[in-house]
Amino acid sequence: MPAVDARVLSVNIEGRTFTNHAISCRGTVATGGIVNNATVRIHNVERSVRDSMLLDISPFAGGRQRQISLEISAGRMSGTVYPIFRGDVHKVSVTQPPDIALEISAQTGYYNRGILGAGSAEKEADYQRICQATADANSLNLEFAGDNSTKVQSYYYAGSRDEAIQALYNLGGHDVYQDNDTLVVKRSGEPRRGAAVSFSSTSGMIGVPELTELGVRIRVLYTNELAPGNLMSVSSSLNPAASGSYEMYKITFDLTNREQAWYAVIEGRRL
Repeated sequence: MPAVDARVLSVNIEGRTFTNHAISCRGTVATGGIVNNATVRIHNVERSVRDSMLLDISPFAGGRQRQISLEISAGRMSGTVYPIFRGDVHKVSVTQPPDIALEISAQTGYYNRGILGAGSAEKEADYQRICQATADANSLNLEFAGDNSTKVQSYYYAGSRDEAIQALYNLGGHDVYQDNDTLVVKRSGEPRRGAAVSFSSTSGMIGVPELTELGVRIRVLYTNELAPGNLMSVSSSLNPAASGSYEMYKITFDLTNREQAWYAVIEGRRL
């Protein structure tokens, strides 16, 4: 009998890592217009540790808002464990008895929403340079796959740091969004670089794909190849109209390390 390839689900909060506890997490990551978010529940945490975390990792501990980072990593024992979500904690609580769990909610860019800034560029400014300045202001790496020849006629924004990302998107022609600690800028309607992830009834897809206004919605076994903006190929004999190539624009994950859930729902835009 072949060995079971066990799941690995790890949560890191302010340097504290939880792996051996019963953990469940749900969240959504997307290419734009939706704030990436995740909620984690950690069960069987010792009361002293739980109470300490409730006091220490609250964003308002010490009487003022501070940045508290949450990182969720997932994978299999046989392979590499990848970070699937990074964000700023905005809520810490416990669930109702008798099964008390520590519950932490986070969003990408949450902390930067409270920091004001402004930016502008001269006429005929280089678009990639503005993107780099925006990434630097938000402490992000830049993944630029846009048009290097793009020149911006007029650019100005004033508001929170994360609103600068929306200001870039409003310039048009490009998808601009945050994926964990990376600011992704790519041509609209084109997937990120990399090989397509293939889904079918024999390769991870569960049930029949559902056609949507923009393309398709499918339910799959979770894999580390999922990321907003990535290319996927869908093949279905039961609904052949859904077969084709898509850009993943929204991924909702539901993962646990002790129970059944290890799924993702992907919404794709037809290419």
